[in-house]
Amino acid sequence: MTERESNSSIDVRQTHEPSHSNDEPALVRNHKTFEKFATRDLKELYRNYARPGSRQARSMMRELLGREPQNAAIWRHLSDAHFQSGRYKQAAMCLRRLCVVREKKPHDYRRYIMCKYRLGKKRACLDHAIRYTAYFGHSHIISQIVFAIATEQLGRSHRLFARAERAVQSCSKSDWEAHHHLLELVKEHLDQARPAGPDEAIRLLSYLKPCAEWPLIEAVVYRYYDNFFEARARLLSLIRERQLLHPAVIRLAVEVCHIHGEIGADEDVFRLAVGRLRPDDPHRARAELAIETLEYFARHTVRPDQVIVPQVCFASLPKYYNSPFRNLGKRIAFFGGSLAAGGAEKILALLFKAIVQTGRTEKCDLFIYDLYSSPNQHHFLDLIEGLGCRIYQMPRVPDPIRPLSYLPGSLGKWSQYIGHILRNGKYSTAYFALDHLIISGGLAALHYRVPNIILHTHNMAPTALCDDDADLNGWRNAYRSLLAHRQTTLVTCCNAAAGDYAKWADIPPRSIKVIPNGLEFPAPLDEAELCAARLAYDIPPSSLVIGSAFRFDHVKQPMVWIEVAKRILSRRPDAHFVIFGDGSLKPPFEKVLEECGLRSAFSLPGRITNAAPHFALFDAFLLTSKSEALPNAVVEAQAYGVPVFSFDVGGVAEAIVDGRSGYVTPPQQVDALAAMLVSSMADRGWLTKARVIASRNARNKFRIETMVDQFKPLLGLQGSAAHVLPRQAAATGRMIPLPSLRAKSKSPPFRPSCLKGATIVEERAASV
Repeated sequence: MTERESNSSIDVRQTHEPSHSNDEPALVRNHKTFEKFATRDLKELYRNYARPGSRQARSMMRELLGREPQNAAIWRHLSDAHFQSGRYKQAAMCLRRLCVVREKKPHDYRRYIMCKYRLGKKRACLDHAIRYTAYFGHSHIISQIVFAIATEQLGRSHRLFARAERAVQSCSKSDWEAHHHLLELVKEHLDQARPAGPDEAIRLLSYLKPCAEWPLIEAVVYRYYDNFFEARARLLSLIRERQLLHPAVIRLAVEVCHIHGEIGADEDVFRLAVGRLRPDDPHRARAELAIETLEYFARHTVRPDQVIVPQVCFASLPKYYNSPFRNLGKRIAFFGGSLAAGGAEKILALLFKAIVQTGRTEKCDLFIYDLYSSPNQHHFLDLIEGLGCRIYQMPRVPDPIRPLSYLPGSLGKWSQYIGHILRNGKYSTAYFALDHLIISGGLAALHYRVPNIILHTHNMAPTALCDDDADLNGWRNAYRSLLAHRQTTLVTCCNAAAGDYAKWADIPPRSIKVIPNGLEFPAPLDEAELCAARLAYDIPPSSLVIGSAFRFDHVKQPMVWIEVAKRILSRRPDAHFVIFGDGSLKPPFEKVLEECGLRSAFSLPGRITNAAPHFALFDAFLLTSKSEALPNAVVEAQAYGVPVFSFDVGGVAEAIVDGRSGYVTPPQQVDALAAMLVSSMADRGWLTKARVIASRNARNKFRIETMVDQFKPLLGLQGSAAHVLPRQAAATGRMIPLPSLRAKSKSPPFRPSCLKGATIVEERAASV
């Protein structure tokens, strides 16, 4: 016998010994060796070496079925492998075979129903769900019934609806599995249907009102829309009055109460979670953190029930301090959530680029929380590539930093990331954009005594983006405490936003600095490019083109945009509409267009890299947002000679010359807005003048140079150039590492993860 043959003839008993693990993976990959083993050995190989759902696992289980076709356990394992790999049709076939081999089991029937749902057979899903309830007498299948009806494939008049409604009423309060599935699947239903607000979502789920846990469903809906005040009220009623102590309910209550901020009043909920949840449950860790926060801040309040975060975190910091970083030079750190396709993100990228190009900084770094979770997160990265500047994704902190970790929700995580950077980077100025970073970053900057803190907002007060002001009680007091420090400066982009913040936070308006947005205006498209764009977007010749660019969400009110378009089409049948952008409400938007028969009148190119020059295609720019500060799209449309028509919200009126470069109408006045647009487009003389005035207004008032000149004193850059980037780095566009941040400290050394795009930039430069 040769050495090769001796290696292939392995004793079957050796496969059970862990000492022979070096040979077994090779046997798993070689299907010809399966014949050498008994069924129990193949089971051992499947259990130890085959990944669930892999092709290898399915092949091995089919081999087992050839030996034992009546083995129910093998059929069930094979169905699980198909289900986990997305082969729902094959999984359903295996489950049907399983019901023939042995008696029907609840788990198998539930999995079969989910396979039918994944295959898109909603009616069959509901039918089998009701049969299941009648056959087994269980109520936890209520989740599948809810899920099937929520698809809106079946109406109330359907014959199965009454039976489903009776099954809903039979939901037992003691059925823990029912509560768990109810929470998870109602959330998934909201993700699919995407109602415009909590009221519409509750109407959509109104058929569940007979269910004993209707307040729990309401709490899930309000949590989904970040209305923590209403969600908290319902969850506390379920826990304190009805004694509904299911772990899923307690987890949701911990999450809502912690984010809401009034942890002192909800101490009993957190202690209940510590006593009832498993030690490895992350919600128990969150409850323990809330209790630790109460104990930490007990000395700063009269009573424990007055502890409200984040305001108490700022109240514990000294208002006056001498910074150790004051004399270290002009070191600036910019912080942003992402570089996604948004107005605030674009201003952040342009401001950072302009400050770097001034050459007046000794060190200028940009830190982004999320760059690569999706392609949209680095939409504006091209604006700042090739500068030789430092761009980093925020590092993860291994150990908690107190009191930064006491901020609720994601604010505590962001604050610790920023604090880790400021502690090691020794920056003289920290710049934060948008409200979440202002709260989290402002606390970190004050904690580590940064001498100059810039807080830049790009929207109206947070109440404009939240359904209930009660949710922002802690935020209002946090802003008030934050601005009480002389090191901080709050900057807004328009007078309307400054007044709104002053009224909301009850602070003097003079303490807010107003700096309008500054933009770059690329060259417009030439005639050939315009013709190509018209063909690409299916714009009919000689049509009235009305366009816009926005993110499809409830703040921008895309459904109201459709209502205005309907009224315009009734008076101008030759109108055609073009909208640039993406978002969560785009699929429902397209569905409404199909139902109204307006799809042929709309072009939806989606999100493109540089949309502003394409605005030259438009005859008018239409905006129907319910809240805006100073929208960049309004300025860019005017720069290319397009008059603007919008509701009078926020700073839109400040961005245009009302009556000359566009018009604003009272909010939600759809008929007035449509009539104003149609009448203005019919006045050729006004339209010719408006194009000239609009372009002049945008290019003179909203230049990037003007914005940078106003920011220089705030950033401490009035002097001469202090530092110029190396020529080699600026030429190649290489992301320079940050050696100064690797100083030794008690925590692990700070090694931020540089952008993955750095390698790409170097390759581009080399190819050129």
